[in-house]
Amino acid sequence: MRRATERSATITVAHPRAEDVRRLLATHLAYAPAQTPPEDAHALDLDGLLDPAVRFFALRAGGELLAIGALERLDDEHGEIKSMHTAGRPGAAGSEGPCSTICSPPPTSWAWRA
Repeated sequence: MRRATERSATITVAHPRAEDVRRLLATHLAYAPAQTPPEDAHALDLDGLLDPAVRFFALRAGGELLAIGALERLDDEHGEIKSMHTAGRPGAAGSEGPCSTICSPPPTSWAWRA
């Protein structure tokens, strides 16, 4: 995987049911629980990502899915990063870049409704 900074990449609001997104989400749901103590594991499955309080994003370059991430609105001033995962090997050098970009805080004017 080439780093997102090496080619033109775009972040868009995405649908968790898109085929390539579902595959990466399945990888995330298999990987994440093994890295987190059970009491701290709060990964959202497909149904959770469809909640109106969640905004789901995809980072793509040249049509290739590089990363996914979601922000869950908790209240008017707080949100939580959810389901953040890159298409590269987990923990690989540079793999945090796309996720940091995709889940940067939204602008204050961001409307949570799709």
